[in-house]
Amino acid sequence: MNATLVYAMQLLSALPQVIAAGGSILQMVTDGNARLQAMAAENRNPTAEEWLALNTEIVALRSQLHS
Repeated sequence: MNATLVYAMQLLSALPQVIAAGGSILQMVTDGNARLQAMAAENRNPTAEEWLALNTEIVALRSQLHS
């Protein structure tokens, strides 16, 4: 499995514990983690489109954390 995928899964798995506020943030993290776990179960890396979506979500999370 791609090391970057593992890192992304670990990051998304840890965020719900770090972020105690905002149901929408928690749902975004939970959904992203579920998608990454499904890809890992399929033993595949995300497509370019999936990476773009993930990166977009990470940027949104960062802006929430830094606001």
